[in-house]
Amino acid sequence: MTVRFKEPTSETWKIIQRISFMERSFEFSFNDIFEKSHISIEEIRKEIMRLVEFDYLVRHDSPYLEIIPNKMKNFAIHRQNLTFEKKYEVLEISYDWYRVLTDEKAKPYGNDPILYVPRQFEIIDKEEPSFWVTYIEEYGERSATLPSWKKARLFDDFHDGKEIAINKFWKDIEKYYPSTWVERNIKS
Repeated sequence: MTVRFKEPTSETWKIIQRISFMERSFEFSFNDIFEKSHISIEEIRKEIMRLVEFDYLVRHDSPYLEIIPNKMKNFAIHRQNLTFEKKYEVLEISYDWYRVLTDEKAKPYGNDPILYVPRQFEIIDKEEPSFWVTYIEEYGERSATLPSWKKARLFDDFHDGKEIAINKFWKDIEKYYPSTWVERNIKS
């Protein structure tokens, strides 16, 4: 399965920059942004709806939206970890989220298998690997992965720096995801 990391428009990025510094959730309206920017109300509406689609904002029944600051900060971090418009191979689906490798030069860790919200991606090739096993989780979320990754809780151990998990992960990447292995020029 191959996806492309979607780039927000420059207007969306301006809005993100304006509101991502907030320390806690707060509500605002389109007019609040209009008064502080040179972006038209229609353009603001369109871009805010993109942010709602990406789960960075929550739209209430009122004319106000709620910002989710931690997600905004995560967006800024993701912006540094993935390259907009670049294609990525999905390594697994975990609780409906896509796991992909961060870019090699990402800070603080390159080539890190991280989970991302699917709406941040455009699907290029929807065919899932035949070696994936699908699970329906407790609350109905879908996971599809290598059986050994699910059973071993591989990514918990990987991110805890356990050498056995790290070695297993890279051996599995070489075996099951050869194009990612070659693209990343991983040395065995």
